[in-house]
Amino acid sequence: MVPRGGSDSQLARISMMDNGFEILDMEMGYQTRFKTRSGGWYYVDVWSIPKIIGKKVIWKFDLESFNEWRESLLEDGVIAPPDEDVLNLLIDAKSKRVERNAMRTHIPAIKENYDKDLKMLDLMQEYKRTGKPIPVPKEKKKVKKSV
Repeated sequence: MVPRGGSDSQLARISMMDNGFEILDMEMGYQTRFKTRSGGWYYVDVWSIPKIIGKKVIWKFDLESFNEWRESLLEDGVIAPPDEDVLNLLIDAKSKRVERNAMRTHIPAIKENYDKDLKMLDLMQEYKRTGKPIPVPKEKKKVKKSV
């Protein structure tokens, strides 16, 4: 029984912790709520900003602030940095994929995936060396012209 008719998240939290997730306290201020038209509450993270257009709500996400908050969690010791062995496993898997596709780059689809994987591998190795988040420039989506 939960006071005031709320839901009990204890089972979900225990299940996630068993699967290796780190559960942060709600008092850390990363969640906010908005009143709904029906009188209830809509809970969302503090980096999501609503924009109401007519009857629709469009959510914008502040990725830069979110990444700064995640970096502060690492710096303050709230969460542990990634394990060195896990990083090595991920880098090895990506290296094998790059090596496997290196000889088939004459196929355009594989060449595109190879280039992305090679860039990702370089970023992974740089993170392992520095231990600091690496800013990744956002690629612009190609727009197809209508005829």
